[in-house]
Amino acid sequence: MKITYVKLEDEQLLYAPKRVKYKNRIIVSPNARVLKELGYKPLTFDSYPTEELTEEQIVIAYYEELEDEIRTKYRIEQIQRQDENELH
Repeated sequence: MKITYVKLEDEQLLYAPKRVKYKNRIIVSPNARVLKELGYKPLTFDSYPTEELTEEQIVIAYYEELEDEIRTKYRIEQIQRQDENELH
């Protein structure tokens, strides 16, 4: 299984590029050591929720930066419905 390397900036994932500048060189397909030195971390995933959702629920993915990885986590949230009178 191929490992994906990312950075977390403003709660958004930045995927490692296929080419990087490293020690005054351009490296194509950098290895894990180079990516880690440039601040990228492996992306891991928690288990996706398996419980059945109601029509008023959605699954939200969010990211947690740990010392040696960035973990994708999930939470279930209620959908905020607007009153029809607010739409007009």
